[in-house]
Amino acid sequence: MPWTYRSKLQARFVTISHGMTQTTRHRPAQITLALCLAVLFLLTHPYTGIRHDAILYTAQALYNLHPVNFAGDLFFRFGSQDSWTIYGTLYSKLISTFGIRASNLACLFVAQVLWWSGAWRLIRKLLPPPWHWFSLFFVACMPADYGSSMIFSYDEIFLTARLPAEGLGLWAIALTLERRNAAAFALAAIATAIHPLIGAVSLAIVALHMTPRVKWLPIFLIALTAFAIIELPLFPSLHLQPFDPEWRGVAQYNQPILFPTLWTINAWSMACWAIALPAIMCSIERPENRRFWSNLTLVGVAGLAFSTVADAIGQDAIGIQLQTWRVLWLLTLMQWPAIALLIGRASRTRPMLIWLLGLCWLLLDVGGGIIALSIAVVLFVDAHRKTPSESAALRGAIPLLCRNLLICTTLVCVSLWLVWQAFYHHERVLYPIGSIQFNVGLLEALIHTRLAIVIAAMLIVLNLARDRITSCVLYVMLIALGAYGLVNSDQRSDIAKVLEARLDHANLAPFEGQVPAGGIVYWDGPPDELVYAWLLMKRSSYFSPLQAGGMIFHRETAFEAIRRFARIKRDDRAGRPPGKSDTADELALLSRQTSHTPLSSTALNYVCQDPVLDFVVSRSKYPDLSTHRAWSPGGQVEYWLYDCRLIRSLSKQTGTTGKSTRSFNAQG
Repeated sequence: MPWTYRSKLQARFVTISHGMTQTTRHRPAQITLALCLAVLFLLTHPYTGIRHDAILYTAQALYNLHPVNFAGDLFFRFGSQDSWTIYGTLYSKLISTFGIRASNLACLFVAQVLWWSGAWRLIRKLLPPPWHWFSLFFVACMPADYGSSMIFSYDEIFLTARLPAEGLGLWAIALTLERRNAAAFALAAIATAIHPLIGAVSLAIVALHMTPRVKWLPIFLIALTAFAIIELPLFPSLHLQPFDPEWRGVAQYNQPILFPTLWTINAWSMACWAIALPAIMCSIERPENRRFWSNLTLVGVAGLAFSTVADAIGQDAIGIQLQTWRVLWLLTLMQWPAIALLIGRASRTRPMLIWLLGLCWLLLDVGGGIIALSIAVVLFVDAHRKTPSESAALRGAIPLLCRNLLICTTLVCVSLWLVWQAFYHHERVLYPIGSIQFNVGLLEALIHTRLAIVIAAMLIVLNLARDRITSCVLYVMLIALGAYGLVNSDQRSDIAKVLEARLDHANLAPFEGQVPAGGIVYWDGPPDELVYAWLLMKRSSYFSPLQAGGMIFHRETAFEAIRRFARIKRDDRAGRPPGKSDTADELALLSRQTSHTPLSSTALNYVCQDPVLDFVVSRSKYPDLSTHRAWSPGGQVEYWLYDCRLIRSLSKQTGTTGKSTRSFNAQG
């Protein structure tokens, strides 16, 4: 690189790092930055239809519209989360007026606009231009999952109550930083009404910011101690929902993601990383925003502490149901503006700190976040001493020997990091969310793993070095990535495409008129096909792993799900934690299923002996049991309807009631 060009680039970087650049403040630069953000969003937010938890929230809306149809459903029979949110009621009004498909698309678009406008306003308040744009680049393209698995993430690509609650929460926090407390509190309250677990996070931040004179840290310690005492077995009368060992064992076995003591080192590392960054910002940030980072740290520590204590003691199910670890959605999001601020504030004065945090990020999957939190604790304690004694190694230039050691360590960490990203991409290829029209393996790996940091970094560098050549490279890159994103913008699965084509057409529903209102149907197919019974037939479902997700909220739901699952699998230990004498291949309700084995004729007859069940739908045809009613969504796939009431009646007439569970097991 010529010396003159390199000098100009370095000078531009230094100028922008202090937030004083003028070149990106005129309209063309702003448009370019907005285009970069739009392309990154397009690449990482394809339309996947009504899938994942969007199915549950749509079913909750349908339950509000047709309570009789879903009264016997496993998810609603003993009560559901819908009782604690206004989302189902509001969404049902839209569905009744505009239909499911139009309501889903419109609400998803509005929720995304709400989310990104809130994120932009909040991050712009914390960062000078153009760094708030660069921070949004990482928010758009980097993996957003938090907690113990990839199930939960901020800014989801499908419609749930979490998405608008997050958007309103971001707006509320931005307004409270602008000292518009009344509006902030109102928005945070609405977010909490839409999704209590998500909205309460923003409500807590707003409340903490509105009460600067209150010493919240001692209050938190007292509250945590009181909570731990109440959870002890010594006070059973104080337990609102006693968590007996049997229920707890079943819930832990099937839903380990809800129990922090069962989290993997990777999950704890990411949680510690999300808390470490705002804690570090408390030590080095300027006074005007230091309180925000302090409040964020306190909320993160409190949320994780309460969940961990509730899990460790485990006497009241309420403690697990609250899922206070969900505060991590906000902290995981705020890592990106925190990183930008750290680079801007400490890259010159504390280069060793920045380098160490970079290594921690590379090692996130193997405990790097725990190391980062340890560094944050050291900095926090040192900053609050009367005579700070921060190590000189974290200030000023890095000694040559230490620099060489850091370079070698970085090479090793990068190698480990690349291996982990390859593993994540391999997992995503094995379990795709839908269909990709134009698949470029390397580009898919760059988009859907932490390797996306490469794309974001390239766009940032090209925006900083604004000359004729780099401008051409930037726009060529944007055109290529944008075209790829547009081609692959629709990544719905075949099931989702069938669903949306028939959603609002009652005459296209499976087995129209054959299943009466209130009938309970078991759809014998992959878990994703639950949508056919719920959203197309508008009928109660007998069992699916998605329905069993409510087992932590009701003991009755847990054991009814276990009972039905055991009957389907013909194994009285299915869904239960293995005992000392059990084999290692026991079945969990919520385990990932890569294939589905249809019920045999004998097994279908046995499942139908359950008096709760009315109908079974299967791809297999058994003439001696079938009603001879068939339905096909297209192609060569055909489904057959079985009336369990007739099958039970026939069994009584012939004197057979179906074989026992153990006899089925004996036949393999």
